[in-house]
Amino acid sequence: MPNLTRDILVRDAIDVDVAFVGRFISSLVKAETLAPSALFCMFNYLSLFAYESYARLKILDPSTAGGVSFTPGMLDLLERSRHSLKLFEDTHRGVSGQLDFFADKVAPAHRRAFIDPVRLPFASAWKADLGLTRYEDQLITSTFATTFTLGHPPEKLFLDGTGETLKNISQEYGRYFRHLGAVPDPTAQSFVSAMDVSGIANQDVRSVVQYSNGFNGKMTPTINMLLSTFQGLINTCDQLLGLDTSEASRQTIFKLRYLTVYQVLRSLSILKDEKVRVLTLQSHQYIDGLLADPDAILIVDPAKKPLRNTLMHYGLDTRIDLTGLTRGRPLYGMVEQVFQLDFEEMEQRLAELTGRIAGELNTWATQKV
Repeated sequence: MPNLTRDILVRDAIDVDVAFVGRFISSLVKAETLAPSALFCMFNYLSLFAYESYARLKILDPSTAGGVSFTPGMLDLLERSRHSLKLFEDTHRGVSGQLDFFADKVAPAHRRAFIDPVRLPFASAWKADLGLTRYEDQLITSTFATTFTLGHPPEKLFLDGTGETLKNISQEYGRYFRHLGAVPDPTAQSFVSAMDVSGIANQDVRSVVQYSNGFNGKMTPTINMLLSTFQGLINTCDQLLGLDTSEASRQTIFKLRYLTVYQVLRSLSILKDEKVRVLTLQSHQYIDGLLADPDAILIVDPAKKPLRNTLMHYGLDTRIDLTGLTRGRPLYGMVEQVFQLDFEEMEQRLAELTGRIAGELNTWATQKV
């Protein structure tokens, strides 16, 4: 076995995630009614894998990267979708930009598509412009959240009215990951394979009503929209990803949970510290409680950020000692090096923290303000 180098580690990490995607995509074929909901929950993660792997392969393996043929605009879409996972840490938008995106792009696009076409007097008052998807009674995504994480311009997403845009985007993801080695396998299992069809519930509601209740109250609907997006991301990590218990998926599931928990906690901290926004006393209490969790403090500790950077970008952070890593261990021993904890212990603590955050967000979402 060759000595472990940074290039070997990067390529191995890409291959692990691509194999995970291959199992996920293969399992969608058999998922029937579960497939759309599962795919909507994974769009931003697929974009993360695609965008970051393509950036690395252009340097490490130009021949493989050169064989990729993206349709016009797809790379921009991947970049926007990948940046959506950074939430309020997105340097392109920040807090104001993310809130304005929901207020000025996402919500108006939904209204134009689902409410404005209704011509009968008063009938529009009964029309819904927001789709909610729950699994085992917990929100995992919404049409607002999917529009945000997808990266496609909201004003164009609903123009065809046939779903052709989503179909084309999904097919392009499939072509890219097949090019990297994802193999269609009718026997493949993923978290989708373990989902209970009866646990999925879709509901169409009026967004102006949905986002005037819970979280920070009726005076800040756009803040509620973002907090609801955080809720869906965390519930996806808690309710869905944990259904995949295979050893092959272990590294990728840890990565997705870690990055999501990190970004949600950092975003809540940024929101709390931004004095321009008016947060209720109740909101401050929920955020303070989440940020005070000992495991949450551990995850967002600036000294631990080399792991976050490596997981996000594939490239090994320069503060991680390559000589202390080895193939054959989950994440090559980086968790042990950064946290001085066994991977198994950190994996368990992260899963339990994800569940606690999910519980708090789910409760916060239903509180009267």
